[in-house]
Amino acid sequence: MNRTIILIPLLLFQTGCTAATPEMTSTPTQTTTPPPASPPTPTPVTPTPTAALPKALTLEADGFSLSVPLVLSYEIKNNVVGVFDQEGTFIASFIRTDYNEPANSLQDALNEYLSQVADRGGEFVNSEPYPLVLDGVEGIAVDLAGDLLGSPVEGRAIAVYPEEKAVFIGLGISNLTTDKEQWNTTGAQYFEMLTTSVRFVETRNNETCPVSQDKTYGYAEDNPIKVGGGFLDGPARERSYFDNLLGPNGEALTYERMGSIPSGDTILDQYRITGQGVDATLYLDEYNYAPLQAPIGFTCIGEFPLSAP
Repeated sequence: MNRTIILIPLLLFQTGCTAATPEMTSTPTQTTTPPPASPPTPTPVTPTPTAALPKALTLEADGFSLSVPLVLSYEIKNNVVGVFDQEGTFIASFIRTDYNEPANSLQDALNEYLSQVADRGGEFVNSEPYPLVLDGVEGIAVDLAGDLLGSPVEGRAIAVYPEEKAVFIGLGISNLTTDKEQWNTTGAQYFEMLTTSVRFVETRNNETCPVSQDKTYGYAEDNPIKVGGGFLDGPARERSYFDNLLGPNGEALTYERMGSIPSGDTILDQYRITGQGVDATLYLDEYNYAPLQAPIGFTCIGEFPLSAP
């Protein structure tokens, strides 16, 4: 199974999601008022100013916060926030991550991100970058149009360096299948609300990530990563392990199960792990358990949330 943390929200473009859905208000009961015996005298009414923005919920991810209008739904996972509507016409993704390429420009970082999106079913034409300021930090934005997962889309991507060796990237897109003006009428407004609410905060301390000092841990069949759980619970525990695993500089990873192989008195699952600068094969044992660590060459979000089954 493939899983890319950065692109979690993009999958909602096809599948839809019910996470964090606002409660529906009940429909008022219709009543009939009898006509008055004589015409009523008009009463002067002073207009009440309407709110410029809908009410919003403030979310804090790892390294940034933003406010999501309650008309939208969201998913949050550590350093990633995905925002979307239930109709499948608008979706946005925001991520703050380590970026150990100080010589590269913001445009390089943004192009790298959009290339990851394109590799998974997207094709875009981008405008020339133009400046923007996010929480007092100068950055860039590009407008884009093209195709994503088989649907015509239009949107915008942004990038800033909130601090040294870190990059913040946002992507907002509208599905134009039913309305070619969807981005202009609602999508751009939603994305503007989200981006103007972004505030950068301190990143969480990930020093609790246990990293093995054994260079064979996870890489050799005779020294597998023992997640335990057996035939029934083992697959879910393997997914939980990989959801906590990061690249050497905190990069998001993709993992794919290649199959199972017999090894001594157990059976191992073989996975291919890929990401920026990462292409490795790891062996996991779901029939035995030992305290979990990240293999050499990897980091993790924090302690692995799996105890002995």
